[in-house]
Amino acid sequence: MCDYDTGLFGVDENWRPPVETNKYAEILNLPFDDNPEHGYSTIKDYLVGLLTTLWDEDESFSGKRPFGNSGWDFDLYPPLITAGLITGELDEWGRVEDCDEKTARTFIARAILQLGEN
Repeated sequence: MCDYDTGLFGVDENWRPPVETNKYAEILNLPFDDNPEHGYSTIKDYLVGLLTTLWDEDESFSGKRPFGNSGWDFDLYPPLITAGLITGELDEWGRVEDCDEKTARTFIARAILQLGEN
């Protein structure tokens, strides 16, 4: 579901983040410390890689496992936790143990919209 007026995907229009920010471009530039074989250094790089994979794989694209594993959306949350934008805990390997998923999804949705502004 997408509200085309706000461009937010499945997000309550009255929702407000616990940390006020309108710097979604800065979210795109947060360091992304995932598997080095992906080669993504920022959230923006990861999102561009995801879109490129979708384009390249066409009908073979797997929304559940675009990079070979499920839970790929949680790969985007550690930078938000580390930057203090969402509450959450990381395990010893830097993977999400717990987080405010609603806020994380909203921040990423708004950052995706910011890609169109650049």
